[in-house]
Amino acid sequence: MKDRVPNILTASRIVLLLPFVTLFFMQGRSLKWIALGIYVICAVTDFFDGYLARSWDKTSSLGRFLDPIADKILVSVTIVLLVSTHKICGLNVIAALIILAREIFISGLREFLSEHNVRMPSTYFAQVKTTAQLIALGFLIVSVDCSPFDIELVTVNQWSHLIGTTLLWIAAVVSVLTGLQYWVAAKPHFKL
Repeated sequence: MKDRVPNILTASRIVLLLPFVTLFFMQGRSLKWIALGIYVICAVTDFFDGYLARSWDKTSSLGRFLDPIADKILVSVTIVLLVSTHKICGLNVIAALIILAREIFISGLREFLSEHNVRMPSTYFAQVKTTAQLIALGFLIVSVDCSPFDIELVTVNQWSHLIGTTLLWIAAVVSVLTGLQYWVAAKPHFKL
């Protein structure tokens, strides 16, 4: 059973997306908080599946395949939901696009390098980026929309939006830096 726990945690992130998306689009503030709860479970399993696999020495090829897919699906679906409901709007869409473009770029880079039997492990800064983007998206899930920030009438939703968009930009900047870091590491494997 121990060898299957990390893979079960990874697969649960994919399965939990259906109730997450459903609750996200339903009306009612309490349902948004339940959607956030499901999102947090997904984000926490992202940490624990890898941690348990390494600490129990139960890494598997299925886990190495599924984990990045589950991560990218969770982040991509959440960003699309937030943009479609105007919780990410204006110039903040650029930060979201940077994050999505980096995810696609790194996936392609890893696939290319795997053909040459080169592994590209996650870096510390890539983990910082993942943490910042997961927290940012969590804050944005429960924010209302892109309404202007009025310091005299600050609401929880406005703070949530401000914190979420700030972290989204931090994640976008770190996405660019880690993308460049991975590119420099992979560049010797390209024949130009």
